[in-house]
Amino acid sequence: MSKMNPPEFPIGCLFVQDTKTSRLVAMVDGLAVLRPTGSDAHDNQDFTMTVEQIRENMKRVDFEIKFPTAAYMKGATAMRTSGDQYVDLDDEAKQKILFSICCCIALEELAREKAIKITETSIDANFHIVEKRIEELYRKASGTPRRGNAKRVEYVVPAGETLVKQYRTYATDSFDPVDLNTKHSNAGRPRKQFPQWVVDLMHEALEPNLDDREPKLIRCYEDLKGKVLIANRERSTTVPDHTDVKVSERKFREFAKSMDPASVKVSRKGWDELKRTMRLGFGELKARMIAEAIQIDECEMPLWTFLEMTGLDKVVGAKTMRQLEREAKAGDVGKIWILVAVDVATGFPLAFHLAQNPNADDTLELLRRLVSDKTQLARDAGCENAPPPPVRPFMIMMDTGSGLWNNTIPHAILSLGAMFRFGRTKSPSDKAFIERFFATLGSDLLKALHGYNGEGPGKQTGYDGQEMAVMSMAQLEKILWWYFTDCLPFKATQRKGAWGGIRHVIFDRIKRMYGMLPALSHREVRRAVGLRVTRKVTKMGIEAFRMPYQGNEAFRRWVPRNIGATLTICVDPNRIEEVTAITNDGQVFYLKACLSQFKHFSLREWRHFLEEWRATDPVTEEIAVEALYRFYNRVRAEMDGLLAFYGKEHKVIKRAEAQRLADTLAGSDMTILHGEDASPSATLSALAEPIGMGEGVYTPGDEAAVEDVDEGDDADKPDVATSGGDKSPAKKVQKFTGAPEGKGSLK
Repeated sequence: MSKMNPPEFPIGCLFVQDTKTSRLVAMVDGLAVLRPTGSDAHDNQDFTMTVEQIRENMKRVDFEIKFPTAAYMKGATAMRTSGDQYVDLDDEAKQKILFSICCCIALEELAREKAIKITETSIDANFHIVEKRIEELYRKASGTPRRGNAKRVEYVVPAGETLVKQYRTYATDSFDPVDLNTKHSNAGRPRKQFPQWVVDLMHEALEPNLDDREPKLIRCYEDLKGKVLIANRERSTTVPDHTDVKVSERKFREFAKSMDPASVKVSRKGWDELKRTMRLGFGELKARMIAEAIQIDECEMPLWTFLEMTGLDKVVGAKTMRQLEREAKAGDVGKIWILVAVDVATGFPLAFHLAQNPNADDTLELLRRLVSDKTQLARDAGCENAPPPPVRPFMIMMDTGSGLWNNTIPHAILSLGAMFRFGRTKSPSDKAFIERFFATLGSDLLKALHGYNGEGPGKQTGYDGQEMAVMSMAQLEKILWWYFTDCLPFKATQRKGAWGGIRHVIFDRIKRMYGMLPALSHREVRRAVGLRVTRKVTKMGIEAFRMPYQGNEAFRRWVPRNIGATLTICVDPNRIEEVTAITNDGQVFYLKACLSQFKHFSLREWRHFLEEWRATDPVTEEIAVEALYRFYNRVRAEMDGLLAFYGKEHKVIKRAEAQRLADTLAGSDMTILHGEDASPSATLSALAEPIGMGEGVYTPGDEAAVEDVDEGDDADKPDVATSGGDKSPAKKVQKFTGAPEGKGSLK
């Protein structure tokens, strides 16, 4: 086992602070010599920074380091750290490797054309086809012309068993051409071939085992011996020069083992089971570096908890207490899920997250915790030790759960600069590390908590976990932080190669020997797995989640020319101090929060603080009460004026309702007066005359002066009283209500 300890800050990495970029050119006695990009040694712009200052600046949201990944991947299984290198081999060895690679490519092409299967039996049965294709590819790759009738090249094509082994080496993710340097050219020898009639008998004898009707191969072999014996007797009399053939039990078992697994699965379980379980898996995974291979999965915990939404908040006020009281009275209990990310190289859990119903958003939160600093979360939970460090994943492996098999998670993983692979359904061996961790979590922690649901049928006791539920999700999360940070790292592990060592000691040792990729910066995390919202540009900048943001001088010059434009805002839910703004044409701006006293809040804490502030702030409450009081006074004064003007009888009615009311007030027998019997009214021509001319038109509620009329006078033509006459008779004030006399009034 070789030791690989990469430098913490390799020469050539870029340091980005806000908008200034510098390159590391040298390390001298713990001092990093930095040079601004675009300048050279003759510009005399170099400056120094201590390693402690660099580590402290890495915690800032506007500081990031762009590392050359190749300088760190030398400690991974994908990079060769020992043995011969391809460039150091002689020409003869390189030609042998080239021939072996041509053999593997030929097998792939023939399998794609469905001419053969990449199995020992199929290759040996079609050896002439495989040999011809390998010779063609090797001549083309090496530039060797075909001379005359020469049909062979200078290397002998191996037998099927050797070709299958070479192809398995070639198909691995960590393939290196040196792995095919076997020190000989014609490895293996042609295997013994049975006549076709014997092969047919072997298929016939093996059929009960393939159909799952006969589970024992020895019974099939006994049947084969009888069939071969009878066939030898018959062929000895009918076939000239016949030689008896015998099939040993070892050869028969090798023949059964060489059968295509897909064919066996179809024969035994059918096509549906084949499609579900025979997809490509990733088998036994190997990793040396921390975060070189990470397995993530979700599991429903056998624990009853209260399903409440209140978390570990910094501010707890009246609103939160009322919410907790309502949730306690409701008593909704249920089981929740836990999502965990486990490192393959160390078996160490790097992040976890709780969810009621896991979906893509919960998996994104797990990825954020995986690549972000979790110190603040652990401190809020009351942990005594540091949480697992943030990592830069290289390969993430997961299954096809509801929160993993979607369109969001693969894009997020690729945005982090990592690769991903899906495992097969019903194949826990593809995720052996994390499946084993779930068993450890259940035996160590869950059995010790109230509300535990038991291990399954047959093991239930009189203890009712649902009735004994006493914890909320927030309380369970706090206990899990204690377990992951203060308990599990100090436990011994029995994993292969650990020899009962302490987990955190093994983690530190592997980190020293093989290293780990540098953590992602805040800006890279925010761009890859942050929340994305759209906002309109205003003169004051951008507001996201009630937090105002403003940018540097370049952004302030850009804003006046783009008022009303739409920006995509990337927000890190774990820290709202800075956001990334992306324009439609691809420009990127980094905006700072204007309320700097809340810059260390997470998004959930900030929104919770706003709710508590609105509910409990006395100044805000006083302003709201005074505003409502003034508003109600204005409305009351307006209503009083309307009632005084229209009278208490006034109300708004519809036209049809007014017509029915008028008909009722007039009585059932209405007589329309014509000519001289009609009442005084304004004519159409009088409406066009100036004010004061023509007959008066009265509305309900107006007061009019009417002359007293003697009984002997002509009552049919009353004179309209004038307001300025001195010799006018005595006047009587009458209030016109719009209803005939004795018929009531409008209600």
